[in-house]
Amino acid sequence: MTESLAAVSWLTKAGGALVGVCSVGSFVLSFSGRAPDIPSLSLSQQLNAALHLGILAATAHGVLWSVAELIAKWRFGAGGRGRLPQGPSAVVLSLTLTLPIITVPALYGSLMRLPILRPSHWSAAPFVLLLGAVAHLVMYGTGQKSFAGLRHRIMPPTKRRATPRQALVTESIYAIVYFGSIVLPYRIIVEAPTPTLASTLLARTVLPALGFFAAMAVLILLRPATLKDRPGIEMRGVLSGIFLPCFLCAGMFV
Repeated sequence: MTESLAAVSWLTKAGGALVGVCSVGSFVLSFSGRAPDIPSLSLSQQLNAALHLGILAATAHGVLWSVAELIAKWRFGAGGRGRLPQGPSAVVLSLTLTLPIITVPALYGSLMRLPILRPSHWSAAPFVLLLGAVAHLVMYGTGQKSFAGLRHRIMPPTKRRATPRQALVTESIYAIVYFGSIVLPYRIIVEAPTPTLASTLLARTVLPALGFFAAMAVLILLRPATLKDRPGIEMRGVLSGIFLPCFLCAGMFV
């Protein structure tokens, strides 16, 4: 019986690793197979810019959220304290994500003298802020007595030892909600009047969303402890806060 459980565990981890490798591989290949967003940038420049933008935006996201918690005297952390933002705090969490995504590429492109942004970037920025807030309210809710949010319904933060299935379903919904409400509208606006199905929907929305989901799926399947104890849950929250801006930037700007 023990050997059977060990075999199942090994197969689960191996499957998770394979899913991650295949998804990341397909995501990288998508860069080489799709038309460059900015024709003057080579493939290596695009990949380099995507990495830098993601890391810088994730860092700004973490700093801004920590400052917001300090000012408002919240104690949410990265999800390991049994409480999640709702209502106004969810909107603030959204702004700590979307503001860096809007401003960091502009600053980076200016400093590095790289044409990263399309001319209509600032026209799309208000929609990123607004729809990002809506996405966070959908996920985290407006309040326990009004709308608790999808995250609370699927994987309540007060319930310890969530199952991998619950976590994978939650991450898939995160990917659908955030990339569908932030990346897709942004790309439609900046590519107007000629957005294309292959570029706008598949290469720059679906593939980055799959990349984010794959990264989180590998973490969940290879490290089940991230679903059980407080340090593990905090680690999963921190890594999610890093992966999400990285893949959002990859879809929006590269």
